[in-house]
Amino acid sequence: MAAQRGKGEFGYGSLDSTSDSRYQDGQFGSGQSNEFADLSQQVSSAIFKISNNVTTLEKAVRQLGTPSDSTLLRNRIQASIQTTNKIVSETTTCLKDLTLMSRNLGKSSRLQVDRLTNEYHESVQRYSGVQKKVASKMRSCPNVPPKAPPTSGSMDVVQYDESKKALLEETRRQGIESQLQVQDQQIDYDMNLLQEREEQIRQIEAAMLDVNEIFRDLSAMVSEQGEVVDSIEANIEKASSNVEGANTQLQTASRYQKKARRKMCCCIVIMAITALIITIILIVELK
Repeated sequence: MAAQRGKGEFGYGSLDSTSDSRYQDGQFGSGQSNEFADLSQQVSSAIFKISNNVTTLEKAVRQLGTPSDSTLLRNRIQASIQTTNKIVSETTTCLKDLTLMSRNLGKSSRLQVDRLTNEYHESVQRYSGVQKKVASKMRSCPNVPPKAPPTSGSMDVVQYDESKKALLEETRRQGIESQLQVQDQQIDYDMNLLQEREEQIRQIEAAMLDVNEIFRDLSAMVSEQGEVVDSIEANIEKASSNVEGANTQLQTASRYQKKARRKMCCCIVIMAITALIITIILIVELK
């Protein structure tokens, strides 16, 4: 079943929906730092929940097709997938908001978002892998293995007279008809159960398509966040280089200034000596 982009079968929100305009315009209230911290905590908690759900699903998928398999187990698997899909969708939206917010905050906030995005990316990878295992195992084992029927105890053989033989034959005939009805009901039940299994598998496969959409968004987000961090580091290196260049220029200017001062001092001394000599010569000649 092809999953459409937008609201998915398990309550997914649109993956293309834009974030709040206050983030796009760069306008935040006084509680910007608190909001960033709250969103970061929500994402961290969501990553922990996804990891726990993945571990639970990995244990459950190993029971499919074994004597431990049951309808209850498969229903729990489907419910866990639906819950995890909702967490993934909500967390992706939170990460998008965090990424936009971090651009107006310091380097530490951007690095924190980068770390959370990478951890979330790894969690979604694990979840996508276990979803594929669930779908594959359910395809290979669509039916719950039948339980062994209880053994009936031995019945004592009794003797019947001629009057009871007819009753026994009638009872046997009714028993056969009853067994046929039970078999027909069992066939109907098995067919309905098989349809339910197919629907479960289709829903899981549809959820896998939704997760793939989110996975592509996450990949783009990780790449974009990496470019932001690289740009920050490049700007820091450039600023450091500019500072070093400015220091070099200041040192060079200081040396030039000292040399100019020494030259000026030498010129003043020479001029003073020259003036003194001329004055002495004039005094001598005048006498």
